[in-house]
Amino acid sequence: MQIRNFFSGFAEFILDAGWWGISSEAAAIVAYIFAIYEHGKEKPVTGWVFVVLSVILFWLGSFSAWSHKNNAEKVLQNRVEQLEKQVTDVPSLRVVQHGFYTDIRPLVEQVGPVFRPLAQLSCLHVKFKNDPQRAIDSSIARNVLAELEFFDESGHLLCAFLGRWGDTPQPPHLPQGQSPAQTLAMVDFGIGQERELDMAFKYQDESECFGMSNETYSYRDWRHPKQRLVSEDVKVRIRLRGIGVDSAWDFWFHNPKSGSLQRIKYQPASPRREHTV
Repeated sequence: MQIRNFFSGFAEFILDAGWWGISSEAAAIVAYIFAIYEHGKEKPVTGWVFVVLSVILFWLGSFSAWSHKNNAEKVLQNRVEQLEKQVTDVPSLRVVQHGFYTDIRPLVEQVGPVFRPLAQLSCLHVKFKNDPQRAIDSSIARNVLAELEFFDESGHLLCAFLGRWGDTPQPPHLPQGQSPAQTLAMVDFGIGQERELDMAFKYQDESECFGMSNETYSYRDWRHPKQRLVSEDVKVRIRLRGIGVDSAWDFWFHNPKSGSLQRIKYQPASPRREHTV
């Protein structure tokens, strides 16, 4: 085993030395042989010249091998540092602790200057936070949109759409000429910033609930027919995508035949889409 390790190390040394190192080592051996030969002919001065020359050539070869190895280690170290920066100098979106929650919010209708309540809705939300390792410009999450997919207990896709960020303006209040899809779909996350994503809502005396999006506001009672959720147990796949961002989570909630929505659990998920039928 030791002999094998010796030859393996010697072969590695030869490869590291390169042509210049190999040539200098070979020249050193030849010079040393000449030194012995000259010494045998009783010409000590010439012999010592070859000895000195062989030592110089030997160290040149050794230096070449060391330099090659050292440069390779520096290149590897630089690459490691670049990879570390790629990991640390990016946004890091996560679900806020206790950020998956339900509450009751009023649905109101504005008639002139008067706001008239229509119903008390049970609403489901989740809060995300940008919590990067380093507070630098590249750690800001930009142009982040939320893709929501709703599945029933059997894994069948019920509906899919772009999510609504709760702190963005309501679509009816947008300036003329601005569409919700262009203006409200994407948001930025500053360092340490939290944003709330609306997921679903229901009328508490009804069995059905609905997914929440900016398109919801196109209907007076918010009952968007393409976002109706008829299942009692629903899974929501939320995928956040943006510059330097691609993360996904699965959320489960219960939709009772009457009463409020009930959150169940959530967990990280692969950002790849599920196969649905």
